[in-house]
This record gives sequence, structure tokens and C-alpha cells, in this order.
Amino acid sequence: MNGLLDMAAQHGGWGLSFVSFIEAIFFPIPPDTILIPLALSKPTASLFYAFIATVFSVAGGLAGYAIGYFFRKTAFLQQFAAKPKVRKVGMMFDRHGAVAMAIAGFTPIPFKVFTISAGFFRVPLVPFILGSVVGRAGRFFLIGVLILFFGEAAKHLILQYGNWFTLLLTALLLLAGWLWVVKRRRKRKW
Repeated sequence: MNGLLDMAAQHGGWGLSFVSFIEAIFFPIPPDTILIPLALSKPTASLFYAFIATVFSVAGGLAGYAIGYFFRKTAFLQQFAAKPKVRKVGMMFDRHGAVAMAIAGFTPIPFKVFTISAGFFRVPLVPFILGSVVGRAGRFFLIGVLILFFGEAAKHLILQYGNWFTLLLTALLLLAGWLWVVKRRRKRKW
């Protein structure tokens, strides 16, 4: 972790911007690995760093979307889309649109899978952008807020339980969304 802290301090927001952008297209390392040590190096700027990570991750997501959209006929993307998990992603987009994108942006699953898939499956651009902003901002600002208020103590919490916490929060958001839909359907029946 100290090596990442040193690298984050050395490259600051530029390093975070770069990693956030390319992770949404092809890079296997999530922006959190830069965001956390960078925010810990200057907790008062943690929300600013969360903002940078969000903006550049969504911008990278648009690049991933464009790859899926414009290169969908290539053999590589045809093989990519033939995978059962990617087909499930396509069905999620069909059924849930922006909500699916928001959940995808919040989870620890690599964002690039969803950005390229969204372009491939021709998810409408506005719901894609809205969902990406909500999901990525939710994830990165959660980290920023934890570090802002809890500082070093948040480091252990995020590193030890970050993925579990994210999955639990995602499940709670899904449950809240499902309850909202059920409530609306019941009102329509009256």
C-alpha cells in the first residue's frame, strides 16, 4: 500500500484521471487502487478525487461504449458477446436500462465489461450516461466520504471489507428498487 501511496502522491489527480479512464475500456486495475491512497494522503481533498475518478471513469465508459457500438461486427466482439455472462448483461440492459448500468458502475465487477457490452447491445446513450454517473459517483464518493470522515480508520474498512460492503449496498439498492416497483404496481391496480 505504501508504494501506491507514493505513486498517487507523485502523480496526483493526473494518475487517477488516467487510471479511471482506461479502466473503463481495458485496464484490469480499478481506480480505487489510486483513489484510496491518494485520498488518504490528503483526506480534505477526498471528495475532489472522487469527482475526478467519476468524471474520467464515465468518459472512459463512453469510449468503451463507442468500441462496443462501432466495432460490434468484429470477430473479437462477436466472441466476447457470445459468452453466457455477457448475454446476461445484455438481458439486464434490456430489462432495466439505466438502473442496470448504475448497479454495474457501483459493483466491484470490472466496469469495462459493462461499457463495451452497453455499446454492443445498443443501450440508449442517455440512460447509459445517467446510469454510469450514478453508479460510478456512488462508488467513488462513498470511498471519499469514508476517508473524509474516518481517515486512516477507513483504510482498513475499505481494504478489508470493500467488496463485501459494495455487494451488500448493491443488494440493498436492488431490494429498494424492487419494493418501489411493487408499490407502484399496487397503486396502479387500485
